[in-house]
Parts: sequence; C-alpha cells; structure tokens
Amino acid sequence: MFVRKIIILLSLIIVTSCTSYKPVVDHRGSKEGVSKRYHDDLSTCRKIAKDNINEVWEGYKVVHNWYIRPGMLWVPDKMEMRYKMLVKKCLVNRGHNVLD
Repeated sequence: MFVRKIIILLSLIIVTSCTSYKPVVDHRGSKEGVSKRYHDDLSTCRKIAKDNINEVWEGYKVVHNWYIRPGMLWVPDKMEMRYKMLVKKCLVNRGHNVLD
C-alpha cells in the first residue's frame, strides 16, 4: 500500500510539468520591434529556466501547493516556483512587459 502511494506521488510530480507556464505579456507596451521576437525569446527563456532548475523539486512544489497544503488547511507556507520566476525575469530583461 505504501509503495502504491509513492508511485502515485511520483506520477503527480512527473505529470505536473513546468513548461505549461504561459506569461501574460503586453506587446503594445513593449519597445519597438521587441514583440516580433516574442516567440523566439519565450522558447529561449524556457530553455534557460529548464536548464537551471531541478524538475523533481519544482514538481514537488506543485504537489505541495495544490494537494498537501490544502490537506493541512493552508498552514504550511506556499512554495514559490523558481521556473516561473526565471522565465519572467528573462523576458523582462529582453524588453517584454510581463503582466503576471
């Protein structure tokens, strides 16, 4: 029974992929010509972020925030996603206006 719970937990961690993050960007407020490079910049920033995180730990953060924390009545602090922060900072440094 314990092994089954471990397998389910690991499956949840693997399924909750970080690459589904889609930042909300205001292209109109960006500098001239920056919006034309958005898709290239987004894929580059996602690659940089993915290379600099531990996917298992990021997956655990999702499981913690969405499953463990509510089960413990939101007493533990929320764990921030490093992947989102890296993608957002990368896009901002490339001249995009990220709203979220």
